[in-house]
Amino acid sequence: MFDTLVTCEDQLDLLTSATAETVNEVSERRLAKEQFHRHLYSFEPGDLVLYDWPKKCDRKLTTTFKGPFVIVRPVRTVCYENKSVTEQRKFRKVVHVQHPRAYYEQNTPKYAGIASSEEQEEEAVEVDDHANVPGPKNLHRRSKRFAIRRNRRPSK
Repeated sequence: MFDTLVTCEDQLDLLTSATAETVNEVSERRLAKEQFHRHLYSFEPGDLVLYDWPKKCDRKLTTTFKGPFVIVRPVRTVCYENKSVTEQRKFRKVVHVQHPRAYYEQNTPKYAGIASSEEQEEEAVEVDDHANVPGPKNLHRRSKRFAIRRNRRPSK
């Protein structure tokens, strides 16, 4: 009968170990979710980047990223030294890895796996995109209808 009795110290040890296991499980789940949403970027010297410039004003109508900037050198594992490309303002700034983003020129493919323009021309099929566009007669009727609706004289 006394074998089944557990002392207070043993109960306390069981409670603390159960709590520690629960805390570890929760922290592992949180870290897994955090790592899923984190994007680790690494840059080489000479790479072009855009910079998320911190603003103290309203961001409503301003662009999010400024640039392009050139990576001069890595300062630490998570910091890089940037240099501006523009002739007007040449400066260097050390930034954290969370602020710069890779810069891609608009007319170049983003990935190397994209087919070249010659291959795309061979696979291209002619499609008449303007088949369903209304002709000048339909446009004329439409303009009369809207003119009448606005209590104006219809166009002749």
